[in-house]
Amino acid sequence: MSTATSNIRFVIHHPQMGIYLGNALGLGFWTKIDTVGQDSAVTFESTKQAEEHMATWDQGRPTEATIQQVCADKGYYASASACAAAGLEPWVV
Repeated sequence: MSTATSNIRFVIHHPQMGIYLGNALGLGFWTKIDTVGQDSAVTFESTKQAEEHMATWDQGRPTEATIQQVCADKGYYASASACAAAGLEPWVV
């Protein structure tokens, strides 16, 4: 497997909330709401894994959420520039 292929991951995106950055203490963090200083987004191995993650949320999967392919450039995370390269809006920390 090539390095480029092994870096292919997926992020959760919502038109009003932005890119899902992760969660802590039961709170989800998004680029358009509160980045809490995060300079990269959590990624998932597959669309199935991202869907399964959203299924665990108390409010359930946001209806307008999509799963977008990105090239993870920080281990299992994708920086704002990697998200922008995938056609998503970057954010400022």
